Amino acid sequence: LELDIIGSIPPNVEIDCPASICEHTSEGLMLNPENRLLLFGTCQDGCPPDAVFSYSFHREGLSGAYIPIENFADYVTGVSGTASPEISISPQLFADGFAMYPMLYDYMARLSVTTPNSPEIPEGVAYSKFTVNRAPIGGSCSVSPSEGEIFTTVFTLSCPNWYDMDGIESYQYLAKFEGDQVEKQIYTGELSTVQTELPLGPEDYDYSMLLQTKICDSKGACATVDVGTVKVRPLPEAATDALIDSLLSDQSNEIVMAGAEENFEESFRVLIRAASLVNSASDSDIDEFECINIISRGTATSYTGGTPYTTPAYCSSTMSGKAQEQIDELFDQFDVYRDERAQIREQAIDVMANQTIATLDTLRQAASFYALISE
Repeated sequence: LELDIIGSIPPNVEIDCPASICEHTSEGLMLNPENRLLLFGTCQDGCPPDAVFSYSFHREGLSGAYIPIENFADYVTGVSGTASPEISISPQLFADGFAMYPMLYDYMARLSVTTPNSPEIPEGVAYSKFTVNRAPIGGSCSVSPSEGEIFTTVFTLSCPNWYDMDGIESYQYLAKFEGDQVEKQIYTGELSTVQTELPLGPEDYDYSMLLQTKICDSKGACATVDVGTVKVRPLPEAATDALIDSLLSDQSNEIVMAGAEENFEESFRVLIRAASLVNSASDSDIDEFECINIISRGTATSYTGGTPYTTPAYCSSTMSGKAQEQIDELFDQFDVYRDERAQIREQAIDVMANQTIATLDTLRQAASFYALISE
């Protein structure tokens, strides 16, 4: 037995993590690897104004001993870095740890408080152990078929055989468009396999989109998986026009009926259909309509799937062979075409504005709807 007698009492130091980030358990703090870790160091007693704080971070080794992470400072953000009472640690620290040591779950933070101007005061030290909640593992994901049309093709999205010791809580299927940062929500729920329609793909990228799934456990840790690339094309012109007429019918206006629907998921399904219909590019294949659009805006159309720009000069040539009354009729048709889509857009936005957004999932779904309807 070795006994050290000290002349002064060391500072009483503690480390804490907000409850919104860390779950307090009997064995320490549980955290999700996707979250940025916030640590708050406090000095309860014996800390003079010139006290210096310093953090270090350690991973558990194979023998059970904790090994310092040498480049820990690279993962810390803040003005003072590791020499601050409060630090923010990037989730990349845990991603890199898993990549190097797949069975690594446990970490430990060490906070040291020293008083350089009072060397007689011993160092105050606090430790806090963290267990990283591992995301679900072991499964796969797929989509079938790989291409189809809006409203008519039913796609099967499947992510079987995923496992998590805390249980799988939800599967979140997303569509990601090239060049668009907003994810389009397809489905969120307990089903690992769903059959659903998909939104119209971006015309500029040949109607292709990337599907992803987030598989989350009951404590919030999620695995993000690329399901595959699918191509969702618009319907032919006649079918699109028939859907618009049906959607706006006084007897069967699905958008208005969605406003009275108590089930948000069902309302969302109808509103996403409406947004896809508004964005349907089938009429852009009609040279006369495309040229009227150009004449109205005075600018060329966007580049689409290998097709050259349609220019005002090209449109002048296309329209030059038509009688004035034919041109006037086309303008009238185009006004109807534009007004119908504006009506659908307005009705859909009104319905969504009156929905109850009560959870983070419904907030994400609403955001994806607004992103799609405003394209």
